[in-house]
Amino acid sequence: MSMGTQSRYDIHVPARLAMIGLNDDEAKRLQAELDAIMVFLEPLERVDLPDVEPTIRPFSPGNAWREDVSEIKFTREEMIGNAPYQDGEYIKVPQVLADEGMMS
Repeated sequence: MSMGTQSRYDIHVPARLAMIGLNDDEAKRLQAELDAIMVFLEPLERVDLPDVEPTIRPFSPGNAWREDVSEIKFTREEMIGNAPYQDGEYIKVPQVLADEGMMS
């Protein structure tokens, strides 16, 4: 892409979406890289695939997550007993907010 040619893809759009600030030198360098990537990918736009359905996953249609089934695997006592700091009833954690006191 020549220096006088306007790019089809503006590097500032993904930078803004990613909340990344770019100075002029960074924007110029990254714009050149983005342009090179898009030129490399352009032949894919010309591939004719009339019988192929668009998909976001290459293999498995549908959701790959398991069902969210509630089950109790450990008793409360077992869970508290595994905590490194506990008093038999509660799990103790380091201070998170000021003026709350430390665990002892």
